[in-house]
Amino acid sequence: MPKLAFEVRRPMSAVVAERHAFHLEHVRPVITEHHAAEGAGHGHTDFDDFEAGQRCRHASLPLFDLGLDSKLFADRISHSFMETVSNMALPVNTSLKAGAPQPRKTNGKDVPEKGDRQFVTALARGLDILSCFSNTNAELGSSDLARMTGLPQPTVWRLCHTMIGLGYLVTVKGEKMRPGIPALRFGYAALASLVVPELGRPQMQELADKFRAAAGLAVRDGQDMVFVQRCQSDSLLLMNLQIGSRVPLATSALGWAYLVSLPERARVETFAEIEAADPQRWRSLKGHLQRATEEYKAKGYVLNIGYFHRGYNTASVPILGADGMPRYAINCGSAAATLNAATLQIEVAPRLVKIATQLQNVVRDRHE
Repeated sequence: MPKLAFEVRRPMSAVVAERHAFHLEHVRPVITEHHAAEGAGHGHTDFDDFEAGQRCRHASLPLFDLGLDSKLFADRISHSFMETVSNMALPVNTSLKAGAPQPRKTNGKDVPEKGDRQFVTALARGLDILSCFSNTNAELGSSDLARMTGLPQPTVWRLCHTMIGLGYLVTVKGEKMRPGIPALRFGYAALASLVVPELGRPQMQELADKFRAAAGLAVRDGQDMVFVQRCQSDSLLLMNLQIGSRVPLATSALGWAYLVSLPERARVETFAEIEAADPQRWRSLKGHLQRATEEYKAKGYVLNIGYFHRGYNTASVPILGADGMPRYAINCGSAAATLNAATLQIEVAPRLVKIATQLQNVVRDRHE
């Protein structure tokens, strides 16, 4: 194999020296951690090779022989890896770019990407990619996934290539991909472990049929509420939602029920997150959430009259665990033409509270 050699003509400068020092201080630990997480190296990392390359690029040196064959060097310093390192190698006084991806949230909690030696970043990134798919984003390309996750596109493609090989993703329409059948196992396993959605289904269906409405049970996932049960009547004026569908935490009746039942400190923190995400909408939303909070304290339910969707009325009730934190939210709603606000408040909401109370007893008995 031919050896790699670099002829560097640019003289060493203070700026280059500072950048090299920055690499030593900030990039080396990241590379070391990367190789440790991948299980490569067995006590040895490729940073020495990378450092030598950096010196060759920035120092005033004669012809410099790295002593590595070209294929090995190319494999170690791949395009995507260099891109990642380049993104990390910011000047000391450079701030993060506007719109940079924020820490991922799962049920409102920060994912511990840093400082946790047991946390496998590669696995988290793969799961991030799978979580991008939904009923509204059934097919996505690698560029779509890179934009949604904030990951470099070569990294996204390598992860997707692995999941395609395992069947968790399948290719459709050229570069587009969708989840494969093996990915369904996780959803079915998760649903099978939830007793409450199945127990609540008969009463929810009865309620939906009686008022020509739809009833749903949902859990929080980040800034959304995800349906784990959905029952609907034969009315043609219902939203096209099903198990797995998502509605916004901030504007839906299910989201309001979850939010207003949070302990005060958690509620204030979550309201702050919603405000930061959309300050303009928050100005009009704040008053609705305050009224929903008061309504819940007084009556045990919340009403969303045309806010989530114009001409659609919904009541919702939280289901709390033994620790007082909301585990689910249950709702019932329909188009205003078939379910007006008065009927919703006088007839539907009290029945919904009764169902929620029964399911709440199950949740607490099972220590969910």
